[in-house]
Amino acid sequence: MLISYILFFILSNVVLYYGLQRTNISFTIFIFYLNLLWLYFLATFTVFILYKVTRSKYPTLFRSLMPLAFIGLVAFSWYNAQVPVIHEYRVKLDKPLSKPLKVLVASDLHLDYLVGNRAIQKLVEVNKKVQPDIILMPGDIINNDASVYYKYNMQEDMKKLTAPLGVYASLGNHEFYGLLAENIQAIKDGNIILLRDQAIVINNEFILVGREDQTNPERLPLEQILAKQNPNLPILVMDHRPYFDEVIASKVDLQVSGHTHRGQLFPLNLVVSFMYDLSYGYKQVEASHLFTTSGWGFWGAPFRLGSQREVFVITLEGSN
Repeated sequence: MLISYILFFILSNVVLYYGLQRTNISFTIFIFYLNLLWLYFLATFTVFILYKVTRSKYPTLFRSLMPLAFIGLVAFSWYNAQVPVIHEYRVKLDKPLSKPLKVLVASDLHLDYLVGNRAIQKLVEVNKKVQPDIILMPGDIINNDASVYYKYNMQEDMKKLTAPLGVYASLGNHEFYGLLAENIQAIKDGNIILLRDQAIVINNEFILVGREDQTNPERLPLEQILAKQNPNLPILVMDHRPYFDEVIASKVDLQVSGHTHRGQLFPLNLVVSFMYDLSYGYKQVEASHLFTTSGWGFWGAPFRLGSQREVFVITLEGSN
């Protein structure tokens, strides 16, 4: 037993040392290791509580359940990070649309070594199944560094995402953590239209806004972005982080956000729920319909517990 604790201590310090070097691979290994430690703690703690509650006379049986519980929890968390769900919503706007508009929202891809071509291909399959009118991607498409994106030609898979009205994106914080110009070009090379504090009119029917992430100190106020736009048209906003004061004040009809990952790993889902008014899901405030998705990819390690890989499909109906 003593030897196992010594080996565990040495391994933990080696992983910690290399993790703090902050190279892409070493830091990923560090986060991966921390995730496994946390899942092991949750599994053993749960089994221990069950043992105490049941007042079992068979401690050996419960000790044997600990590794099984750990393996099961790791498998379940990996499944949640890999297998997507589609959440569908239908909302009615206070402004007219000639026909319902189907919006596919896919946020937080975090494309890198762990979230690569296969994840994009799965998203393409969802795209074909859903057949949206427009695709919105509110930030964190690239996970810091576009070199892996180009190494595996991910831009070619991204080009397979299609919709009649186009594929649009805004920037997230992780695009700013790497070489911003390279990350921007990587998004554009995937045939995605990037909006940076810009508003455009689509099909003469609605306004689409893509906002800079708050990492950018020169981010423009929403009121300024919309100053020259027709307020009678429905206004759709992509903003990576789920802050809504400006959109409610500007009477925006729809905002889609990501960033939170719904905590990604329990109990962080509880933590982010205290950090944001809407850390996950949908709510309506006055005329504004607000959405926060947990996203398609993941950060650090391929595990989700308390959240799952997902897209939102939002069908907008006009008031006419």
